[in-house]
Amino acid sequence: MGVDYAQLEKTISFAMHQFMAKREEILLGGKPEPPEVTGYKVYIYYNGGAAEFWLWRENQWVNWSYMEQ
Repeated sequence: MGVDYAQLEKTISFAMHQFMAKREEILLGGKPEPPEVTGYKVYIYYNGGAAEFWLWRENQWVNWSYMEQ
């Protein structure tokens, strides 16, 4: 099973526009929780079909996907 690069690019593009983030401010990963790193505005947990968006707010990662519900 491979990565759908067209869908991945759409996901990154969405994050850039929705969160006003540059590509270099977006961290992409395959783990449900963001790693302990700084310097990024957005973490995208991408599992090949669905994506969760985490935002760096007040020195912690906040799951935007749950905030929107």
